[in-house]
Amino acid sequence: MDNIENYDASMISRGYESRDIQELSGCKVFVKKNKLNRATHKVNICKEGNQFSIGALLFRDYLRINKKTRNEYENLKKELFQKHFDDQCAYGDDKQSFIKDTIEKAKLYFT
Repeated sequence: MDNIENYDASMISRGYESRDIQELSGCKVFVKKNKLNRATHKVNICKEGNQFSIGALLFRDYLRINKKTRNEYENLKKELFQKHFDDQCAYGDDKQSFIKDTIEKAKLYFT
């Protein structure tokens, strides 16, 4: 996937909005919203080997094999959804510490 910009037209034609996020260098973020203007879908398209995508895959794979961590993440998401129902940014921000810690555990586990 050399030029991630090639996906813009296709994703936009499917109802997604393109987001440029500085912290995700080498990635494109697309968001689809419902009639209430709330994000319902998010797609990240990254260049191969991108650190964000590697971390996301490590996080996913670790949750798949570790039921305890998976349940903790599920409970955290439910709690944060109640706390930040109308603030998607705060919801995402409050998950970051858990996600970063889990990625570090995954690195140790998988290497």
